[in-house]
Amino acid sequence: MRIAAFGHGLPHGLFAALGLRAEDVTLAPAPADPKIAPFLEPFMDPFAASLLHRLAGGALDGCDALIFLRESPGALPAFHYACEFERRGLLPAQAPRLHLLNLIPAATPAAEAYNRTELDRLRATLGPFGPPLPPPSPPAAPAPGPGPRHALLGAPLGNGRLHRLIARAGPLVFDQQAEDAARAAAGTTLSEALAAQAANPFAARQPADAYSPAIAREIASRRIARVVWQVDPHDDLWGWLAPDIRRIAAAAGADVLDLGTLPRWPSDADLAAVAALFPEAPR
Repeated sequence: MRIAAFGHGLPHGLFAALGLRAEDVTLAPAPADPKIAPFLEPFMDPFAASLLHRLAGGALDGCDALIFLRESPGALPAFHYACEFERRGLLPAQAPRLHLLNLIPAATPAAEAYNRTELDRLRATLGPFGPPLPPPSPPAAPAPGPGPRHALLGAPLGNGRLHRLIARAGPLVFDQQAEDAARAAAGTTLSEALAAQAANPFAARQPADAYSPAIAREIASRRIARVVWQVDPHDDLWGWLAPDIRRIAAAAGADVLDLGTLPRWPSDADLAAVAALFPEAPR
């Protein structure tokens, strides 16, 4: 069975414990599909819009199911739009089954009980699961090089152009997007994986006041010299945290470089205006 999954911070450890291997289709850009383009507002989450264009265009026809992670920004509207497009006959006949997985990142007994009912509902959609799979291996972290140590915070990006631009000025030792993905993917059993979800301070729907304290710990422990901040032009989630980031960085003696808004798949041209802010560090 081929399963696709959409969302930032996918619970790959949880999927593996369930016997599923899910293909992450979150970051792939897609050309507009003329059948659905008139229905998508310009302010829609760009990753959600791209997924819908891929779904309508048949790029996901080889998948048996598409899981939308409710936790992720844009996933709930994307699911509702996909269901409506399916109802209107705008999706290919071979389009995957659509499933919304609503995991609450909290450790209370009520949240855990609810999360397990969500996993039961996933089983009902997909049928019997196979045996547990080995958990995904975390990526190997390259040793930091010379130059000031950087952190990249804010909204997720769909490519690595900004990451490479930062890295030429000094090592990028903390990337909020990568850290969220790694923590969300942790766990080798159902209980461990659900606990990892609950403890992730970078989860977009984390109910605890955990993000700012976690960022403060990371900036201090990783000896960050410069924090790079950016958000999507239509951001309504991360931007309000910018004052906290400035306060935390100042307390740690780190500079903040606020790039403002960037496209989610920035081109070299999009980054030309800020390239001079990242001079190449001596090697």
